Amino acid sequence: MLRALRVAFVGIGLLLTAMSVLAHHVVPIYDNNKKISLDGVITAIHWTNPHIWYELEVTDATGKKTMWNVTVGEPNPLHRRGYAKEDLKVGARLVVQNANRAADGSNWVAGGTLAGNGGPQIFNGNGSHGYAAKSNAAPPTDPKIVANPRDFSGLWGQGTGNTDLTQSLLPGEEIVLTAYGAERYKKVDLRNAPVNKCLPYGPNRAGISIAPSMYVQSSSALVMLYEPQIDYRVIYLDGRPNPSDAVRFPTWFGHSTGKWEGDTLVVETVGIDDRTWLDSYGLEHSVDMKMTERFKKTDPNTISVTTTIDDPVFYAKPWTYSYTKRRGEDPEVALGNSGPIIYLMPTYCEEYPVMEHAISTPARHRNPPKMTSSN
Repeated sequence: MLRALRVAFVGIGLLLTAMSVLAHHVVPIYDNNKKISLDGVITAIHWTNPHIWYELEVTDATGKKTMWNVTVGEPNPLHRRGYAKEDLKVGARLVVQNANRAADGSNWVAGGTLAGNGGPQIFNGNGSHGYAAKSNAAPPTDPKIVANPRDFSGLWGQGTGNTDLTQSLLPGEEIVLTAYGAERYKKVDLRNAPVNKCLPYGPNRAGISIAPSMYVQSSSALVMLYEPQIDYRVIYLDGRPNPSDAVRFPTWFGHSTGKWEGDTLVVETVGIDDRTWLDSYGLEHSVDMKMTERFKKTDPNTISVTTTIDDPVFYAKPWTYSYTKRRGEDPEVALGNSGPIIYLMPTYCEEYPVMEHAISTPARHRNPPKMTSSN
């Protein structure tokens, strides 16, 4: 019988990054070179998934008042760190330093460091109800599951890897776009990223997400449960083939089948909806893409995932990247921005009509893919 899995509280720092926000039909992209500091009074608090934002009234030396919008972290990791909406109230002073201003010059900022009521920096320690978070820590995962190299059951957080896949390529690998892929890439607008439109992440973007996920495994399937958008993925382990017509009927996470090669689970996925992206920065794909993943426990608390993308419509040749997942109860786990994992906290961004979505979206790939000319 399947049972709920919870994990021990582990402390990490929260990194506030530049974000792209969809709110009131405004979608600013933030410029890392446009730094700004603000000191004002909170007039409204929007404690919404997947990102929180504050309305701030700033008074300058002449007495002129200006309204600003300050985007910060996500409710889930803040909750895991012990923060509550009540920790900063309307009327409180909020100091923002070295934030990134919206590239279009609008009064939206993101990132930087924040301090409440003139006090110490906030969102980087334990909040007001940190004791409650610690008290929710669960017993460790069954030692038999942990020790079994062929059982991935558990709650997993971010290890190594990046939502910019150009930074996760294996040595010697490169991404080369076809002429068609190059034309599409040149027209990419990050504001139209599927995750910015509250669409399902798809298997690639979900795998490299900073948000925790729960893996539940039986002899017939490995099921991956994700926090964002209440998504899930099924990898069949019972020997069935992928459907021959998967491309005709694509789905958000495609159709996945796995087989064991020693202690490595080799998964082939086809029929992935082409509205999904491979990462946060504009790597698209076609419904003809075939994805091959190799999952392997490199130690009881680490899963290594090596992924090969084969899509002749967008890419001139296959390319391979890798990342790792870390067991959430591991006290040394590097969870990035996801916060200490206690239990899974599913979120669905479209339930908030005021702020439909916010996601970290820096400007472009650090190492842009190579282009193939159409000439």
